[in-house]
Amino acid sequence: MDQTRTSRKRSASAMSMSDSHGPNAMPLPRDSINPLSHTPSVLHQLRLAGLNETDQPPSKTQSKFPHQSWQDPAATIRRRGVAAPTKPLDSDSDEGLEENLDGDSRRRSRKKDGEKKPKYASERAPFRPLVRSIYGFLDNGDTSNAKRAFAILLRSHVHGKQVDIRRNNYWALGAEILMREGGGGSAADGRERGAYPAENIPRVREYFQDLIQRYPYNFKFRRAVSAIDFWPAQLSYEVFQIHNQQASSLRRLEHEAEDWADEPWQESSLGGGNDSLLMDDNQLMADAPVWQTDSRDRRLRQGRDLVRQRTLGTLRELATRMDELLEDRPFSMDRELLRLRGMVSLYIGDLLIPAHVETNGQMVEARVRREKERNNARSSFRKMMEHGGRPDTFVQDLLASSEDDNEPVLPVFSSLPIREYQAED
Repeated sequence: MDQTRTSRKRSASAMSMSDSHGPNAMPLPRDSINPLSHTPSVLHQLRLAGLNETDQPPSKTQSKFPHQSWQDPAATIRRRGVAAPTKPLDSDSDEGLEENLDGDSRRRSRKKDGEKKPKYASERAPFRPLVRSIYGFLDNGDTSNAKRAFAILLRSHVHGKQVDIRRNNYWALGAEILMREGGGGSAADGRERGAYPAENIPRVREYFQDLIQRYPYNFKFRRAVSAIDFWPAQLSYEVFQIHNQQASSLRRLEHEAEDWADEPWQESSLGGGNDSLLMDDNQLMADAPVWQTDSRDRRLRQGRDLVRQRTLGTLRELATRMDELLEDRPFSMDRELLRLRGMVSLYIGDLLIPAHVETNGQMVEARVRREKERNNARSSFRKMMEHGGRPDTFVQDLLASSEDDNEPVLPVFSSLPIREYQAED
């Protein structure tokens, strides 16, 4: 019983000693052994900080310790007591002082605001020379060396891990190499190849599909590069190739039509023997049959219409795939996919106008179908704006226009110029 009472008295005295130990309390004697009953870990931290067991903890005098640098209270008081200089400063020194203060305030504000560094900056620095060499090879049209350099990049490691192709837009660099492969030369039939040959479409599509399967969209990591970034890139490339093939076919048709002008005159005979050689050109054209004078134009219109129908079929197949993709989230909310779907509808609407019609009823029917596609485009653009997309001037004018389309029929592919568009971040 006496031992219990003695222990209670000892604990009560220790508690009273710890409670009375405040910021203004007298320092404890140096010869006392752990008077504040610190744990061994706290004692170890105090020794690392150069403090004794009886010293006041820094948190008593430093409000934000240990997350703020040490501030001497005496030095703060001295700084507050310093008077302003009585010597006037000239204008140049004032401007320099203001610039220094502005620079210091900017640096401090950046630290306070927590300005973010570029993503994966530490991973970008070691490969900057290699990436620059890849861009140099692409600018010079040397895709073979660009492929070798990109393969070295994919096999590299940084911080003990293999390079992630999604970071620093390396995936877009690989797609650019595949798109440009074999470009800039001449094809087997003598035609000039563009910067992005159509023969690369299957490989580019396979490349994007592989990325889509490997990196699907994850709702837990919404900002990570995933399938929602790869789909717009692939579909934009396919739309570009469809337009490029249509324009190339039309140019080739016009070039071939230049040789058609002489064919009817060489193959046909007017039935006058050698008397026809004595006629001038105007009389020869007037006496020629109708089917001979306009056969070239009819053949050219038929060729243009075949190109239009072939392009329309390819574009409708692409629109069907896009509609299936937009049925599910998060793709149904992606503003870039919605913008692209609206552009495809405008493109289809232009292709619905035939190159030549025999009756006015066919033109009226074509304009009705075209207006239906334009309404589909307006719907896609409105959804894009609902999800934060920013329309360009053409889209704004399209949305502001009335439902009645009284403007003249535009030529094929008039509604798909290369427009500048920048989505909000």
